[in-house]
Amino acid sequence: DFGHAEITLDGVPAKVALFVMTLPYSDALFCCSFPRECTEAFLEGHRRAFDYFGGVPRRISYDNSKIAIAKITGSRSREVTREFQRLRSHFLFEAHFCLVRRANEKGHVENLVGYARRNFLVPVPAVPNFEALNEGLLAKCREDLQRQVRGKPTGKADLLAEEAAALVPLPKQAFEA
Repeated sequence: DFGHAEITLDGVPAKVALFVMTLPYSDALFCCSFPRECTEAFLEGHRRAFDYFGGVPRRISYDNSKIAIAKITGSRSREVTREFQRLRSHFLFEAHFCLVRRANEKGHVENLVGYARRNFLVPVPAVPNFEALNEGLLAKCREDLQRQVRGKPTGKADLLAEEAAALVPLPKQAFEA
């Protein structure tokens, strides 16, 4: 999912697009930032998230973003964009689309967009460029893996190691976003 956040970029206040992906079993969270929410950011966010998780989830839930969907053709069926099809074909995952106006179906990631904003971007970071901001966000994601998930006997890092065994291996050929 995408959210937005305020930062100070090279001394100037700026609003950035925050790409967030999570694996619900481990509660592992990945986020990175881009100048805006667009197809290139969507594709690159996926590539970076899969690298971070060490594999590709077999199924990913999405809202009805125009970046991924060209046309809604039924309750759960969608005609996807060419670029989204290219992403799916490269990484071999199944896409699950939420019902229209039912974002609560993916509420876990919706909540984590706010969590990332409150915990990774407060106080408002002052960075020279996006590379520095994303390095800081990646460090925060790694730090967050040390937390223990409520109701689970172990920490997020151990749960992610378990979950990683079920992920589809990354393709040998790099994906060009």
